[in-house]
Formats: sequence, structure tokens, C-alpha cells
Amino acid sequence: MEVVSQEPLPPFVYVPAEPSDDDRMRIDVRRLTNGQKAIVVYSALDRLRRGAGADARWMVAASAELVRLASAQDVTRILVDADLTATGTRPRRWGA
Repeated sequence: MEVVSQEPLPPFVYVPAEPSDDDRMRIDVRRLTNGQKAIVVYSALDRLRRGAGADARWMVAASAELVRLASAQDVTRILVDADLTATGTRPRRWGA
């Protein structure tokens, strides 16, 4: 698992997510241009709002548990504090 960040991964992260049909939260898994799977996380709530948009739904996750769960889903990268608004790939707003 590669963590793409300028800082060490904090103990807890903010993750763009949306409710699923089974009353759980679903994390947005992205496919990179090289075919790898990645998730985007944020080290602080203000960074999530800046990077994913003020209307993005989110959840807090323990980093160690998130890495474990992501690995089980063949996610190979965790992108920390990525600016999704600049690339036009903001998470879809739930219910929109």
C-alpha cells in the first residue's frame, strides 16, 4: 500500500463517502490511469472541504483500519489531501 502524502498519515482521516443501501458508508474508490485502485483521504476537515468541495459527504476513519480494509479491496494507493476540485473529479453528491 502506497500512501501518497507530504506528511505521515495521521491516526484518523476524513474520507469522502456516501450512505449505501445497507446503512453503511461507501468510500469512493477511484481507478487511476494505470489501472490501480486508490482512495482519497484528508488530514483535516477544512482540507476535505477545500479538496473535495464544501458539499462533499464524509466520514472519519482510523487510518490503520482504513489501510487494512482498502488492502482487502485491492486498493494500492491512498492519496492524502488531494485537490479533486481542480481536476473536475469531485465526489458525487449523494442524492444528486
